[in-house]
Amino acid sequence: MAGIDAYWDHLTDDLFVVYHELCVAGRTDNELKAILESSAALFEEHVRESNREMFKEWNDRGELFLLAMDITKFLMEGMAVGQWGADRDQRVRRLLNYLSDRLEEIFADNGPTAISHHSSIK
Repeated sequence: MAGIDAYWDHLTDDLFVVYHELCVAGRTDNELKAILESSAALFEEHVRESNREMFKEWNDRGELFLLAMDITKFLMEGMAVGQWGADRDQRVRRLLNYLSDRLEEIFADNGPTAISHHSSIK
């Protein structure tokens, strides 16, 4: 859960807000889009390598490892830019706890999981 909390802190920092706004602007500005696509590819590779180093115990999980990283990235980034109504902190905590549970399930060694029922990844 510490990794999820650290990532949440990153996603709610001013730098991520600015980055997200640049990404939105890049949808209609081809020059900006090209710059962002190039830097995003480099950053994504850096994140993958960092995750492989930090979570060595999961490296042998192949596609499940990549699935877990994508689920984390897209759920949390969506949460960070989403418009929240009442009880934001409580709702965020509930979703982060849910994500943590799903990640534990993905990497559990105790038989079939929900992910194996809905995915060709084993």
